[in-house]
Amino acid sequence: MASRWDITLQFLSGPLSVRPPPLTLGPHIRLGQRRHDNDICLAAYSGIEDDHAVVTVHPTGSVDITPVDMAPVRVATDRPDSWRNHPPIHGPVALVPGDVVHLGPTYRGVSFVFVHARPVQPTPRTPSAAPLHGHTVTTRWPRRFVVAVMVGFLVVVAALFGAFSMLETPADDACSRPQTEPNAPCSDAR
Repeated sequence: MASRWDITLQFLSGPLSVRPPPLTLGPHIRLGQRRHDNDICLAAYSGIEDDHAVVTVHPTGSVDITPVDMAPVRVATDRPDSWRNHPPIHGPVALVPGDVVHLGPTYRGVSFVFVHARPVQPTPRTPSAAPLHGHTVTTRWPRRFVVAVMVGFLVVVAALFGAFSMLETPADDACSRPQTEPNAPCSDAR
């Protein structure tokens, strides 16, 4: 049996509803205000506890949701008009794809649809880049960007070089020593 599971939940309201469903690796995911590694943080929703509920995928593939402490969690087979007709659960309740869950009070909180839980099969690792003398070649920047930056740098250096070379240099016949009389010709007899 797989020890890791893809758990997909489709949120029906709030900021998580406008994104693709978040894919979370199980077998356990926590839902709540507190941010956990690899879990779903619901900080943008009101009426949600720090640790509100836990979704668990069992080795047999069955899925359930359990409230943490007395946090209100409601489950329905389809999206109801009002959550007031559905009392909060007090222990684990089995979920099947399509079930709708509401976390929090009926007038606040968040609702989501349980989409699926699929086992994650381990895949053999394949190198992403061909090794070069025992080292892997990777780059953080696209090649086109690096070339554009280098060309831009060379253009700036060439422009600066041209500007400095056009600066007026002292003429060969000008005096390099201070003159004692103004407008007196330079006498550089050596």
